[in-house]
Amino acid sequence: MDDWGSLLMGQISAEEADRLLAQSAEDLHAFLEARPQAVQHVLDILSKRLGGEINAETWQVLDTSLANYLGRDLAYLVTWVAQSDQGNRIQELEKHASSQVMAFLRTILGLYGLELENAFAVWNEIPDNWRTFYREVYYDQLSERHHLKLRIEKYNGEEAAIEGPPDSILTLTTYMILTLRLVGTPDAFSQDRIDLFLDEAHQLIQLLRPEEEAVVAGLTGEANEG
Repeated sequence: MDDWGSLLMGQISAEEADRLLAQSAEDLHAFLEARPQAVQHVLDILSKRLGGEINAETWQVLDTSLANYLGRDLAYLVTWVAQSDQGNRIQELEKHASSQVMAFLRTILGLYGLELENAFAVWNEIPDNWRTFYREVYYDQLSERHHLKLRIEKYNGEEAAIEGPPDSILTLTTYMILTLRLVGTPDAFSQDRIDLFLDEAHQLIQLLRPEEEAVVAGLTGEANEG
């Protein structure tokens, strides 16, 4: 894997990342010096490629266009800056880049930052995969019962909504857990997602079976005292 591939995947040391960003900032400065119309040309590319509906293919087309104009490595620099934490990335790059380079990148993000982030986020994703999860949990004083509303935004822009009492959502969750068990191997899951699930599952068990949790905690305490 090349240096930019390693950086984009987070598989590079901080020192190596600094060297790569410094070199790329220097290369971009030279590119801008040699091509006074570069800013407008890049903005024209972005306008053309991001002007329509953004879908799973948008980023690949845009990336190819940027690579054809800027060169592969400088297109990777735009890719790195355009991801979700754009503010932090700009601050990091500012340590290495000239004012001309920063003005160029800030102009891009100012005009197309949200579109770039969205295009990169949906790139190569399954269109029906969920992207954002919204929830509302409240108690209806009139009916004297709890009510849950779930709204799921998918990568293709569609939304799905589910609402009902806690028992209904708990049953749905049970079916989802059953579906996950059918995967059959922990290797299919990322460790950070496993840790998050186990933590939330433990807290749910504490809510649903507080007496059992108290007994287990008591036995553990006795064992520790011994």
